[in-house]
Amino acid sequence: FAGYDGPLAPCSYFKETPTQNKTYITDSWERTARECKGTDIKTFALIENILLAEQDIQKFSDNLNSYLEIASPEHLAFYYYGHNNQDPERVQKIVAEAIVNFKNKKG
Repeated sequence: FAGYDGPLAPCSYFKETPTQNKTYITDSWERTARECKGTDIKTFALIENILLAEQDIQKFSDNLNSYLEIASPEHLAFYYYGHNNQDPERVQKIVAEAIVNFKNKKG
């Protein structure tokens, strides 16, 4: 596998201003797919669902759904019950729904 990890929304602990402190995973997909094309290397994506402040959860959800429409990693991973989320139940539900939709799309 060749892969990448990254967030889909600004990250923060709740008392600081959310920032984009890492490259978004959406900015890594095209290069990874291009470099793996025509090889036996499969792609891996670890989508960081951590450090989400309340105001950025919807952006995470929107970007996750957009990303999964264009990307096709053979292996998809998230943190189980991502830490330091202001509303962890909401984030977990978003991730669970995205995984089901992604699985159904891939068949």
